[in-house]
Amino acid sequence: MFNIDISFELDYFDTMKPYPHQPLIVCLFFLFALFSCKSKPVSNKAIKTQSGQYTINGSIKGILSGKVQMFSLEGKLIDSATISNGNFTLHGDLKQPERKNLIISPGNWSFGVFTDAPNIKLQADTAGAIHQFDTKGKDYPMIWRVNQTGSPMGEAYINYQKETGNYEYISWSQKLNSAKENEKTRLSHQIDSIAELIPIKRKRWIEDYIRKNPSSKAGPYILNEYIIGISGLSADYLRPILNQFSGPAKASFYYAALNKKLQSLQGFEIGKPAPDFTLLKNDNTPLKLSDTRGKIILLDFWASWCIPCRKSIPHWKKIYEKYKSKDFNIISISSDDDRKDWINALNQEQMPWTQVIDEFSPGNPTPLASELYHVTAIPYMALLNKKGELIASSGDEAVITQKIEELLGK
Repeated sequence: MFNIDISFELDYFDTMKPYPHQPLIVCLFFLFALFSCKSKPVSNKAIKTQSGQYTINGSIKGILSGKVQMFSLEGKLIDSATISNGNFTLHGDLKQPERKNLIISPGNWSFGVFTDAPNIKLQADTAGAIHQFDTKGKDYPMIWRVNQTGSPMGEAYINYQKETGNYEYISWSQKLNSAKENEKTRLSHQIDSIAELIPIKRKRWIEDYIRKNPSSKAGPYILNEYIIGISGLSADYLRPILNQFSGPAKASFYYAALNKKLQSLQGFEIGKPAPDFTLLKNDNTPLKLSDTRGKIILLDFWASWCIPCRKSIPHWKKIYEKYKSKDFNIISISSDDDRKDWINALNQEQMPWTQVIDEFSPGNPTPLASELYHVTAIPYMALLNKKGELIASSGDEAVITQKIEELLGK
């Protein structure tokens, strides 16, 4: 279980964290994982690459020696190498271009790299890394100062990050972290202004990029990442974008993942029966969602490690107390993968409504109910009517609260 303890303010992104069930792998999918920085090119010479293979010649500033391991997003070890004088070389199969995760030890440093071309140069800098601490205080720093050349996907992704404000957001946040007290208010306002524009810029950037580059393999990848942050993603939004892809982009497994997402979304729409599930309550008895019909049900997706989730609990206590006599109940669904952490949080928070814990399956970082309800970030809420039909879903508590007030506040 991971609490993300970043050394500067990242409140905007707190609601966009992926599940930490596989922290070293999943957290690398975070939106800061691959940025560029202005620095000298990698000095080590390129090694001739065999047909159908890629070679990554990398260097890392701040680490002279150690070991680097390359993993797929599913957590499969692909290659490893020794770091000597800050340099390393990795190889792999080029047949399926994708984003890989690198873990460096000692130190548990992590960052991402695209493997879509024969000869790739990579330069990383540990300065300003984002620090992540598990519940025992162990640090898993994420490196965001990364420059990748020779990779069309990597170069497109760097442009996406820079042009949508992510690089600027981190830079200003780091300034805030070291600022004097009399400067913090001004810097906070500046950061808030940048953060407010990021969702708009992302939407505009990815839609424009796909329209202009329908065959680019970077398009499906970036779109996959982009939709993680969308609350209430609909099939009507995703379908016309997918229809634009062609050629290599359409052959990408990221496109296949998007198409699978579309098929799933088409069965998950407002007015349709909500997906059923059976999960264990905190007393170890099963709860079947369909057995709760006859009440307005708020499904609250949360976890003990999710700070915004826990901050919202007092609000939901007020809503529950106000409407519990009007056939209203809340079912909180925890994505904790450690039952002890979940029970400890329940004892601390004393939530008076129904509590269940989501179920993980081997090899799947997303738990059962969260996958059924397309939950990609928490907190997230889904509201069901007395017939068990979906009437609203959002990561914004204000949106769900307004809907509850409309239904029960009369």
